[in-house]
Order: sequence, then structure tokens, then C-alpha cells
Amino acid sequence: MFYKLNDKYILRGWEKLPYAIVNDYTKLPLFFTQSQMRVLSRCNGEWDFDSILTLDEDRECAKEFISKGFIEQCREGQGISPRQEYLFYPNRYVSVAHFGITGKCNYKCKHCFMSAPEAKLGELSHNSIMDIIRQLDECGIMGVLLTGGEPLIRPDFPEIVKEISRRGLSIQQLYTNGALLSDKVLGCLQENGHNPTVIMSFDGVGWHDWLRGITGAEKAADDALALCKRRGFRTHVQVTFHRKNLHTMRETVNHLAAKGCESIRLGLADERGDWLMNKEDNTLSMQEYMEAALNYIPYYYEDGMPVNIIISSVFAASPRNPDYYYVVSVKPECDNPKKLLFNCSRQKLQILPNGRVSVCGGLDDEFLGLPPIVSDIPGQETMPLREILSTGSVYMNIMDKKQQEFIEASSECSECKYLRLCGGGCRAMSFRAYSSILRKDNETCKFFREGWLERVIETLGRVRPQAKTKLLNDNDF
Repeated sequence: MFYKLNDKYILRGWEKLPYAIVNDYTKLPLFFTQSQMRVLSRCNGEWDFDSILTLDEDRECAKEFISKGFIEQCREGQGISPRQEYLFYPNRYVSVAHFGITGKCNYKCKHCFMSAPEAKLGELSHNSIMDIIRQLDECGIMGVLLTGGEPLIRPDFPEIVKEISRRGLSIQQLYTNGALLSDKVLGCLQENGHNPTVIMSFDGVGWHDWLRGITGAEKAADDALALCKRRGFRTHVQVTFHRKNLHTMRETVNHLAAKGCESIRLGLADERGDWLMNKEDNTLSMQEYMEAALNYIPYYYEDGMPVNIIISSVFAASPRNPDYYYVVSVKPECDNPKKLLFNCSRQKLQILPNGRVSVCGGLDDEFLGLPPIVSDIPGQETMPLREILSTGSVYMNIMDKKQQEFIEASSECSECKYLRLCGGGCRAMSFRAYSSILRKDNETCKFFREGWLERVIETLGRVRPQAKTKLLNDNDF
């Protein structure tokens, strides 16, 4: 009896995770033991599982793999493709790269956290972008989230897409303001085997142009959403609220749902970058934001749960499961000392438009102080991605930090009854406030200590009494 890998699977391994089978379409791995990998590696049309050399436990393992669709019976010598053969990457495993291919933008957003209107982070050359894609491939990073600035302003965007495809990587998300999105762009993605979720912004009915600094931005966003719906691309929209547009929350959600958005995230302008210059008196206080969110939740259910929704820090729900909801600020097992401190970003590598690596979207490249992966500046020091992703590097030392270190450093949080639910909040917000990742996040702390958790629970109990949420016990609030 001979077996071969199903055509959609490939065998891979990384430092500390050496045995994996990866779905080459979804790019999702399953990690196995050494004995299980031995069986998989023999599923190449060359090993006779009826042979006396085959252990009974290996035969049973093969039966299980057949039932799961990992392998299939074949004739002797049928074999597998070269791409399916086992390949080991001598670096740590990362699922996706959040890859900023430009720091430039065609909009003038008042709240741009990376100051793209001024092109603060610049833009790498075509050759440097190609080299980063090569390094992603050589480190076994199979998913790519393309962003900027505005990624579609690059004239070599089609070439970037083609190189990502040639390397066997998958574009899973495309961040764009929508102005340059076209049938040609979406056709290029589809022709190269990509169907990413298109992530856009829409900052309030009647107010999008104001925040984006461009007349016609709102119409462009509407047209782009309609185009994506027509071409079969999923869309996710991020809405930024401030004092001028807060009153549009219900109207904006319903407008976007009618446009076919799959999901919407509502939140606030990040207090950094260009917003510090342009905010005037438009930044919402936590009180204003929370009251508006709580006032909107009944409308969400009254309007028939029109879309998957996340209200940052507050509430998340989906019409697919109408009697379940999340309290966004509540996280699982936050008092577990073995939980990773940067659990939210461990599997998402952040590559900035200047070629440097960041820990997460909330921290800039200066936090690590590492040289860029590649550089267009003659003589500038660089650090290959494989070196950055190796055990003991500055980057991996941060990513390997455990919650225990935070618990020991923060006596205030370690003694707080909410520690199990929040873990001290966001590490980036902690660093911005205290220049330390081992202090509390003040905004998350206010959410719990000022009674907003109880307000969210009370609101849902009133408007959707049958709805349940996980991660909470009766003694948590």
C-alpha cells in the first residue's frame, strides 16, 4: 500500500516547531510530533506501508491521516511535487507579515499615525521590495498583508503581486483608501491567485472627506466598496470617530452594511502622528466614546445586526451567532504567567515602509532600534530577516517575554481583581505613557475600574437578555 500527500499540502518546519503540514492554499499549519512527521514524510509514493518494516503504529497513523484528507492512496512511484517535500527554516515561525510597501499616500488624512502625507517613512526601491519578499519566503512566512501609506500608488504594484505569487506566498489583506482601486487592480490580484480581504476606512457619513483631507474621498470609498462587492472581494471597514462625526454612528454602520461590508470596526483616532497637530478640540474623552457606544448597542440589535461589528475596547458581535457577544477589553487567561506578553502580535511581523521591523502597529521602529532588513542608503547597516527571527535576537527576546514578567513588575496590577481579564492592557499604550512595556495601560484600566464593564453587561442584559459572553464569571463584575 502506497500513499502520497494530498496535492494541497506541503511539509515544513521551523526552529522549535520542526514538524508541520501546511495547507498551501490557506497557508495554515498543523504541528505534529516527530513520529507523525515520519509517517507523513513516507507518504511520497515510495514507501510500502504493507512492508514488514512498517510499524503498526505508523499504519494506524496513516489511516488517521487518510480520514483527515492529509494523504491519499496512490500507485508506487507516483510521488509528490518538489514544493511538497519537507523544508526546514532555521528561524522562528511567523504566520504573516504586515508589509508596508510605501510610506507615501495620495490622501492628507488629519489623523495619520505614520505621517504618510509627509512621507515620513519614505519608500523603498523596487529591488529592495523584491529582496524583502525573497526574505519572507526564505523564512517560511507564507501570508502577506499589503499596506502603506497607500500601497496602490506604487507603479510596480502588479510586479510586487506577481513576485509574491511566484514565491508561493498569499496576499491575505490589502489596505487601501479605495481611490486607486480598480477592475485592473482586482483583476491583477485574481489572475495571480489572490483574493484578499480589502480593508478600507470610512469615517462617518458626510464626514469622510473632512478627516481624509480630500474632496471626493467619501464617494471614492463608496465606489470602491461597490466594486469589491461586484468582483467578489470581502471588505472590512475601519471607522474613526471624533467629536464632529460621533453623531453618525448608527447611520454610518447601516450605510456600510448596505454597501456589502463583511465587518466594521469602530474606534478613535490614535493619539500620535499627524493627529497631534490636527486634532484641535475633536478628540473624544473616554466618557464621550463609551456613552456613545453604549447608546448605539440597542440600535445595532434593533436594526437586525446588519453586519459583523467591533467597537474598540467595548463590544463585538456577529449576526451569524446573534446570541453571543464579546466584551472587547476582556482577554483570555491574562493572569497566566506563561502567556506571551505580546500575544496579540507574536504571529504578525510588522515591516515598516523604511525596511525596519516593529513589534506591533502601536510601536514605531525606534522601540527596537534595529537596522532595516534592507536599505537603499549606501553603507547603511542592515540585518537580515532570518537573523531578526532567530532565538536570542532583540526582536525574539521581546516576543518571547511572558506575562510573569509584567505581573512581577506591576504590584498595582498583580493585586487587582481585573488582572485575569485585562492583563494590564495594551503594551504599546503602556510604553507611550511610561516608556516601559511593564506598566499598565491607563485607558484599559479606566474601562474596568470606572465600571464600564458592568455598564456593557447591563446594556446587553437589557437589550438582548438571551445573549451570552465567554471569559466572564459572576464574580468578575
